[in-house]
Amino acid sequence: MTRFLRRFGLIFLLLCTYAIPSYPVSAAEPSARAIQSLTALGADIVADPDTGLARFVSLPVDQQSADRETSRGPNETEFIARSFLQTHGDVFGNAQLAPTMRLHSTVALPNTGNLLRFQQTYNGVPVLAGELYVEVNRSRQVARINGEVLSALTVNTVPNLTESAAEDLALTVIKKAYPDARLTLTSTRLGLWIFDPQLLGSPETPVTTLNWRFEIRDSAELRALVLINAHTGATTIQFNQIAHALDQRVCNGNNVMDTDTNQNNDCATDSQAARLNSPTDSGVADVDVAWANAKATYDYFSTVLGRDSIDNAGMKIISLVNYCPNGDSCPYQNAFWDGIQMTYGATFASADDVVAHELTHGVTEKTAGLFYYFQSGAINESLSDVFGELVDLSYAGPGGDDPTTKWLMGEDLSIGAIRSMSNPGLYGDPDKMTSSNYNNGLYLGQISDNGGVHSNSGVNNKAVSLMVDGGVFNGYTIGAIDADKVGKVYYYALSNYLLSGSDYLDLGLSLNAACSQLLSAGLDGFVTTDCQSVKNAVLATEMAKSPPRAPATDAAICTTSETKIDLYNETFETITPSKWAKTPNLSSDWYYPAPTGFAYATSGRKNVALLYPANQSDQKFAMNTGFYVPAGTVMSFRHAYEFEAYYNDAGTAMTSAYDGGIVEYSLNAGATWVDAKPLFITNGYNASLIVAKNTNVLAGRMAFTGLSHGYITSKLNLHSLAGSYVRLRFRSTTDKLVVGTGWFIDDVNAYRCLPSAQSAATLSVSANSNCLVSYRNAGWCWGANQAGQLGTSTVVDTGNALPLKTNSGATMNGIAQVAVGASHSCALTNATGVVCWGSNTFGQLGDGTTTARLGSVVTKNADGTPFSGQTAVTVGVTHSCALSNADTVSCWGQNAAGQLGDGTTTRSRYPVTVRTSAGAPLNTVKSISAGSDHTCAILTNGTVWCWGNQALGATGSAVAANRGAVQVRTATGYLFGISRISSGNQYTCALAGTTASWCWGRNSNGQLGDGTTVNRFHAVAVKIGNIPLVNLTAIAAGAGEHSCALGTAGQVYCWGANTSMQLGDGSAIQRTSAVGLVATATKLVGPMKDIAVGQAHSCGRTNGGAVWCWGQNTRGQLGNGSKSATTSVTRVRNARAVYGE
Repeated sequence: MTRFLRRFGLIFLLLCTYAIPSYPVSAAEPSARAIQSLTALGADIVADPDTGLARFVSLPVDQQSADRETSRGPNETEFIARSFLQTHGDVFGNAQLAPTMRLHSTVALPNTGNLLRFQQTYNGVPVLAGELYVEVNRSRQVARINGEVLSALTVNTVPNLTESAAEDLALTVIKKAYPDARLTLTSTRLGLWIFDPQLLGSPETPVTTLNWRFEIRDSAELRALVLINAHTGATTIQFNQIAHALDQRVCNGNNVMDTDTNQNNDCATDSQAARLNSPTDSGVADVDVAWANAKATYDYFSTVLGRDSIDNAGMKIISLVNYCPNGDSCPYQNAFWDGIQMTYGATFASADDVVAHELTHGVTEKTAGLFYYFQSGAINESLSDVFGELVDLSYAGPGGDDPTTKWLMGEDLSIGAIRSMSNPGLYGDPDKMTSSNYNNGLYLGQISDNGGVHSNSGVNNKAVSLMVDGGVFNGYTIGAIDADKVGKVYYYALSNYLLSGSDYLDLGLSLNAACSQLLSAGLDGFVTTDCQSVKNAVLATEMAKSPPRAPATDAAICTTSETKIDLYNETFETITPSKWAKTPNLSSDWYYPAPTGFAYATSGRKNVALLYPANQSDQKFAMNTGFYVPAGTVMSFRHAYEFEAYYNDAGTAMTSAYDGGIVEYSLNAGATWVDAKPLFITNGYNASLIVAKNTNVLAGRMAFTGLSHGYITSKLNLHSLAGSYVRLRFRSTTDKLVVGTGWFIDDVNAYRCLPSAQSAATLSVSANSNCLVSYRNAGWCWGANQAGQLGTSTVVDTGNALPLKTNSGATMNGIAQVAVGASHSCALTNATGVVCWGSNTFGQLGDGTTTARLGSVVTKNADGTPFSGQTAVTVGVTHSCALSNADTVSCWGQNAAGQLGDGTTTRSRYPVTVRTSAGAPLNTVKSISAGSDHTCAILTNGTVWCWGNQALGATGSAVAANRGAVQVRTATGYLFGISRISSGNQYTCALAGTTASWCWGRNSNGQLGDGTTVNRFHAVAVKIGNIPLVNLTAIAAGAGEHSCALGTAGQVYCWGANTSMQLGDGSAIQRTSAVGLVATATKLVGPMKDIAVGQAHSCGRTNGGAVWCWGQNTRGQLGNGSKSATTSVTRVRNARAVYGE
């Protein structure tokens, strides 16, 4: 079962350890520290395979908890147990555990001490399946603790609903769930209970609720446990507890249909009996075989296990044979234990293993009380199989086994065997936890086989057959054990270890512990090899592993050869009420975020939840603003739901669905909404809501309904909506009677999947020009073009993004990166390496000439060969540089300020190697950035080296830098830990991961962001207000006098000159420290992925590839199709350039 961190079960044992892998625990958690303190005392700890928390602890005798003071009378053992819980409550994740545990019972253990059973409570309300066993030995020591409790409870224990009102709802629910009910319903009130599905291993939504509990009986086959949410009136859970003794009473129904609603009154007194305790046959075959098989079961439990009937106190064993329920078929083809008596259809009492099976359900109810639900129910069912077959093996009567029928259940029935314990797969049942036959069929209401209780019993059935027969299975060798010994191990585990919510992990631990106890006590001839066989059988059937989970197929995101490009991403971790709206606003049961106790997130800690209302509803949760959808967009969201629906008896088909949820979209800002049903490509709607007797406003429509089996991902193809702004909303509708928990939603995400080779879109901005490499590796440029730096084969400025061209006029393709400059530009191509275009006065194109080019030409080495093998390119005003795949740097062009870094001031029309001031080549370089007439590089060790014009501090060192690269310093030492760098107009900025931001050089307008306008010859910290600006992912130094950066959430910060409103803060005021983009702009553009700045404008790129710009537009640098001034952010035109379509 899935074990969430709020639930924790632990077993303390005196003797053996259970050999499943150990997992490390975190000392940061109180429970982990408590576990470590016990380990320090010599405890051996086995960890839960799902949570990594301890589930089994063995303590040395001299370190067991003990109270060695004088006797405290009849309550002494309880005092000792509570003292231990008080001291070690943190082991269970709750330092205040002791006061919450209510003593349920105390029994004496032979030769060992006393066993106390505690029930967990919260504010006096019991927790369903929250129980602990505490064993106190004869030396007044706590020998062990086992069980499961909830470690954190925050539920409100004051009900809104009266018990009477809840009972009416419970009765209505059962009538609705069992439309063929034949008999009058009777209800027993059991008070308030707290429920969390985690304790029963259910994959239902893990929220803790306060409930009124009822047991409702109807026909011969109905004994339902019903929980009604005491706050909302919704049905939390309901399932049938009927599990399809020597003072005896056997009655005969004569295969006549019952005339009333109660099978128990057909055998309520001895006067109704066809046979009592007489050894004389009655002459009625079914009566006599029922009597004989019940006696054989009683004798086995009495002789082999020392138990006196079902309750261990001589309880009368009542059997009714040849029974036909009112309204059912006759002869009746079933048998069951209903908590009072055994009831059999015709001939069903003839199978001794079936009789023993059903009577064992009574023993289980009187001992562990295992809920007949999911893994605890599978164990309940399997234990009945176990003792049914052990009785069969030991019984010499007509139903006794021979080698051909051994390990078959019900082979004596007229319908034949129904299960094989030694070969569960023969009947489609699992023989280990990871078997593909493991049954996850489940639905709130009519659950498929109560969560697979009959099918999943195969795991333990296989284990017991291995213990008795021996053999090799799943890589383990198991030696044979005497069948009676095996029965003793199981009975000891059932009586002293298992609790109502125990799962297979608990069973495995309990079987090993039980065998070790019997071995240690020297009872019944147990030897070490017996316990090794038990251990190996447990390991072979993988009881410590979690079974396969939800049957729903999760949605694939992108293939391994594609890269996911986010367009819209909502994790609900930052709650912004303006982003989403719920309808109706005041009475809606949509919670944003989910309230305490209902948080069920797939990422982070927050999610959205629709908690089921108490009556008919139609509720919506919608986006307040839309997002732009380019071609190829896919929308996905994670969700878990529990809506009212019912399945057939086999659990293979949904027969009726009443409530559900749908997804709708709007293309006109929410004026009208359209059902998104045709857009689903993975995990779409799963059924239609029924029309008959359904008050749901969406009756007859397809919807998400039933149970999702935990979180799944649903995916929609939005390609048909391309070019639109889309809003999404989630709509939940219910009928008048509500059953379920609701709808939980997280991680709403719109994205595109592009081939990985096409996914590295980059943005480059210079003084007044801009270029973008699209997701399909095409180049697009806009803005100033006086020297042909846009590469469009013209010298005309443009406000529209246009494709890059080669010198021959052909469109450039296969571009990996582009770097645009004030009068020339370069690109890195997949085919020819570095190419450049534009002004070439100083040889900055690197083609060996000084001829200007309107289209790209290949940069060359001095020998005329193409300059290839480069991984990055950058350009200054009149020079260019490239980073090689050997981690060295080469530059070409103007060199008057030493910006080529070769130790000279001689210009070059070919690439030359950058060297340090000591003359050695600068190597281990991982990133470069060129400014106006200087360049900087980050080395793999995180240090920064710069070369070129140092007049205003751009190289970050007082050392003259026109003689080669020098290392950048701070006020106290060298700058280190740098991950991102950007050089601008005689200054540079850098990031040290997300922990620091730095700038140095020219600071005439506060572009360094340190709160001053003082030039800096060493790196200073960028500030926002008076504190350092941190948690950044990108930084950009401009070709003018301002800078910008991106926060980890994609938010924009800028500082410096602002005469053209290039900072985007809504003003034209200079800022010497960082300010954020104005709120209206942030809301419009959403989170940014990349940022770049020019002389007096700024641009950013979103996850989806949209480019937005703001500031000066005299040369068309905003890309909005004009050269007109604007005071707001504007999206670059030409969708093909922006989105790479």
